Amino acid sequence: REQLGRHIFIACVPKSGSTFLKNLLIGVTGFRDAFMVNTASQFEQELYLPTLRNTAHLDTVTQQHCRASDVNIHMMQAFEIRPLVLVRNIFDSVMSLLDFYDGGASANSYFRESYRSLDTETKIDLIIDNFVPWYFQFVASWSLAEKQDRLEVFWLSYEELIAAKTDCVCKVLAFYGLTAPANGIETMIKETESRKEKTRFNKGVAGRGKTGLSDEQKAR
Repeated sequence: REQLGRHIFIACVPKSGSTFLKNLLIGVTGFRDAFMVNTASQFEQELYLPTLRNTAHLDTVTQQHCRASDVNIHMMQAFEIRPLVLVRNIFDSVMSLLDFYDGGASANSYFRESYRSLDTETKIDLIIDNFVPWYFQFVASWSLAEKQDRLEVFWLSYEELIAAKTDCVCKVLAFYGLTAPANGIETMIKETESRKEKTRFNKGVAGRGKTGLSDEQKAR
């Protein structure tokens, strides 16, 4: 135990402001960026024990799209990692994923050239069918882990984060037993927001899914 570093672990759904939050927390804490997977590709970003073991002694900030699988829970328990679970309104998530794939991102899916020739409604249907089920499984898995007292979980939403960034960072730091002056946090927020190529914010707003999806798509 005395050899363990301090770990801020962001378990997140895609397009939830997680890259922005990770970079912000790295700037505020000075902790190291640690991606605790084997490699990033089309599969789940499960914790990878050799990587975790190699970084366990460091102070780290991690951002991964992973569910509360048994193996992830076991490793978090063993290395005393408490997750920050970042979620987003599901309708807005679909719209952000639409932007993501329209922008050419395809490394984490099997959508290829033919996808770009589809109309917007068909693209949204494909996203709902292929990606939305994972979002619900993500939330259900972390909720179950918390209810079963397997892990202590800190829940945060994209909507809360973009509405009150400084307050959210203070709450996250408190969860991990850390503190930072508010003016320092605000300065780091401005610096992080200025590096747009690293934040990956498509629009940085909430509520787009309300008008962007049809009633039938919302119902599905």
